[in-house]
Amino acid sequence: MVAVDSSPLIHLARIRQLDVLNWIWRDALIGLAVHAETVEAGRAIQAPDVRTLEKAITTGWLRVCQLTPAEITAMHDFREQLRLGPGGAESLAVAQARSIRLIVDDKAARNAAGTLGIEHVGTAGVWLEAYIKGGLSAPELENSVRDFATRSRISESVVADILRRARET
Repeated sequence: MVAVDSSPLIHLARIRQLDVLNWIWRDALIGLAVHAETVEAGRAIQAPDVRTLEKAITTGWLRVCQLTPAEITAMHDFREQLRLGPGGAESLAVAQARSIRLIVDDKAARNAAGTLGIEHVGTAGVWLEAYIKGGLSAPELENSVRDFATRSRISESVVADILRRARET
């Protein structure tokens, strides 16, 4: 099981690879803030990929969770102290409280996860995991990571590191 922030959900849904999360981890959790940033915001702008997110929720592998009081407190603390957005703070709080991996691209949230000892990976790391587990071929991995790099702020050094790690497995 993993907690997922908004950005990876949006990126994976947009390129029709959201099921990679299900294939690797079987269950993924999002909170109400991430739901608002992805599904509700997607509906508002009539984004075609919002149907992919809705289907994942309907089938049950992408679950919208209610935060516990402790998670709500942690989320508020993360927003205030670390200046994270609602989705990032919420995902970090869920991952920390439930001792699960975090899927997040936001640099500040990734740094916070590292400081807090929360295992985390970004969207490119999701593809690397899929490759290692046999769900993506080497060309599919490279195409996905390079395409992602053109749409996001991922650095060429991260792309090179992901591809190097794939060659080493």
